[in-house]
Amino acid sequence: MNLYETVGGLFDNSTPAARTTQVGAATLTFVDCATARWKFEFAAGSSAGASGTIQLVRVGRTPAGCGP
Repeated sequence: MNLYETVGGLFDNSTPAARTTQVGAATLTFVDCATARWKFEFAAGSSAGASGTIQLVRVGRTPAGCGP
């Protein structure tokens, strides 16, 4: 999926206009019924050059019939 950054603009005011641009990409991979992996890479914007992987874990019970 694409990652975006919005800069500029003022709360509750249309002037100056905010600008939104694509700054990177990410992939979400479901490992099993209880875990997933979020891998991201920023090519531009305020986080340019940043990349990494975040391990995600389900909060709560795993649904019946899912997994071993």
